[in-house]
Amino acid sequence: MLTWVIQRRVVLADRVERLRKELAEAEADVARLAAAAAAGRCRARGTPVPPSAAEHVGEALERIAAWMIDSKGSVVVGGQ
Repeated sequence: MLTWVIQRRVVLADRVERLRKELAEAEADVARLAAAAAAGRCRARGTPVPPSAAEHVGEALERIAAWMIDSKGSVVVGGQ
């Protein structure tokens, strides 16, 4: 019984890591879509898109990635 519990825990830990990676990818996609929508609204209104908008989006994505991924490439929560 103990062996089954340990194996189950390993399987679940792998699944958690995979799901965290998927979540990080989804959050990055949302950030890109939000930036694209904001740029599209600027163009639709006839206002110029701020030249630094792309930089801000890139920096935000880097912060999210640094927060989610440790130095070994493993996904962590809250940069722990």
